[in-house]
Amino acid sequence: MTSPRNHLALQAVGALSVLMGAVVVLGWCTNSQASIPLLSAFAPVSCNTGLCLVLFGSAVLARSRRPAIALLLAALVIALAVWGLLTGFRGPENAHGLTRLASMPVVTALGFLVAGVGLGVTSWVAERATGRQPQRFLGALAAGAVATVGVCLWQAIDAQQRLQTQSVIQRATESARRSIVEAVRVEFRALERMAERWQRRGGTPREEWEADARGYVADIDFFQAIEWVDSNYRVRWVEPLAGNEGALDLDLGFEARRRQALETVRTSRATTMSQTIDLIQGGKGFLVYVPLYIGDRFDGLIAGVLRVERLLSSLLANSLLADYEVAVFDGDEKIYSMGTAAAEGMDSENIEFEFLPGVKWSAHIRPSTSVLDSLTSSLPLIVLGSSLLLAIMLGLAVHAFQRERRHAGMLAATHRDLQRSEAHVRTVLAT
Repeated sequence: MTSPRNHLALQAVGALSVLMGAVVVLGWCTNSQASIPLLSAFAPVSCNTGLCLVLFGSAVLARSRRPAIALLLAALVIALAVWGLLTGFRGPENAHGLTRLASMPVVTALGFLVAGVGLGVTSWVAERATGRQPQRFLGALAAGAVATVGVCLWQAIDAQQRLQTQSVIQRATESARRSIVEAVRVEFRALERMAERWQRRGGTPREEWEADARGYVADIDFFQAIEWVDSNYRVRWVEPLAGNEGALDLDLGFEARRRQALETVRTSRATTMSQTIDLIQGGKGFLVYVPLYIGDRFDGLIAGVLRVERLLSSLLANSLLADYEVAVFDGDEKIYSMGTAAAEGMDSENIEFEFLPGVKWSAHIRPSTSVLDSLTSSLPLIVLGSSLLLAIMLGLAVHAFQRERRHAGMLAATHRDLQRSEAHVRTVLAT
């Protein structure tokens, strides 16, 4: 027997647990951020944690007078703890939907699992001590066990499906990254070939240079123009001239960002790519500079002007990311975006495009609802629903069996009483 002082302490612990859990659940139901972090100093508090607190506290309160009810509540705590343990191993970053509500830290889930088992055992013992048979709750316990297994299967299938979905998304983003980086590097090599001819011949005649540049612009759709810039950073030749008249005789050093890139080209003698800029022709673009040296004499540079939107829209529209939400950044500046609205609850896949050492763009990519629908199925929910339905049917079947068994026992006892009464009557009549 529990002493009155210990009994009072257990009742206080149970009431406090119910109160804390109710506050957490209320916070999730009302989306109130003030109540959700109630225990955040110890561990993140999820909706599942709040439910476990409420059920555990209620079981503690019911244990002394209604141990059978406490046993059922302890079984529910164990089921929720197992569910939380599975989602905890997967990590909160992979939680979504019902899984997000069930997620809890692994340590918290283990604590509730141990507490639920301990409370269940003591409640079973207390129920037997009353003279009643705890087996009458066997149906509910069997239903809870099957439901727990079903939840575990649901989580396992859902985790595998999400891993496969993530793998497909990563392959799509990696494919797009390679195609964009390779397309830009192809343009680098085209300009470098022009520079090699210039340096090998000590300069290229203008007509030949223009024909060469015109061929590259026609073949590579991403070029806005190809320019020859003299040693004073002034644009002398432009191909094509139509649409690029404003660039002719332009001093490229008028903007600090461009001058910095030009000085880097001159001193490094290496191909350099500028940051994204506002083009004279309009719109966003960037420039690729290839230095020209004849011996040790700086003879200007070849500049390729490329439009960001033309480059990315052409490559991404024909890639596996056509139905994704894509945002491309040069540093902190968004330079391009495309796609339909992303599916809710999906984190973005972040990738980098490194065109040259230290020259990078980044992209945030999220799949749309149509993409997710094509990659996922309803199998996890079907497994969950079927398992819960099977659990209910099993619980009802066990309950019906036990009821019929009790009824048969009562009939047998009545029959025995009748036989004894009949024997007694015969004895009396015989005497």
